[in-house]
Amino acid sequence: MEPAYRERYRDLHAKHWWWRARETAVQRLIVRDIAPRLSARARILEIGSGPGLNFHLLTPLGRTSGVEIDEGWKSDPELAHYDVRFGNFVELDFGNERFDLVVALDV
Repeated sequence: MEPAYRERYRDLHAKHWWWRARETAVQRLIVRDIAPRLSARARILEIGSGPGLNFHLLTPLGRTSGVEIDEGWKSDPELAHYDVRFGNFVELDFGNERFDLVVALDV
C-alpha cells in the first residue's frame, strides 16, 4: 500500500460510503448468519486485516487473529492489542492452528 494512502486509510474507512456500506453488510451477515453457528471458543482469522479496522466486528465472536502483507502497518499502535502476523498468507506457517471463520475482504 502506498504510504500516502495508508495515512488516509482510517479516515476513509470511517467516512467513505463504500466502507460504511460494506461494514454494515458484513456486520449483518456475521450477526445474522454466522455468529449463531460459532462456539464461544471460536477462532477467527482475517486475511488482509490492515490496521485491524474490522476486529471490532469479529472479536466479540471469538479469538481473532489477522494476517497482513503490508509491513507498513507494523508500527501502528492499535495493532499492539491484537494478534496480527505479517507476511504472505500462503507462506505463513500456522502449524496445527485451525480457524472456525476466515474473513478476506478487499484483498
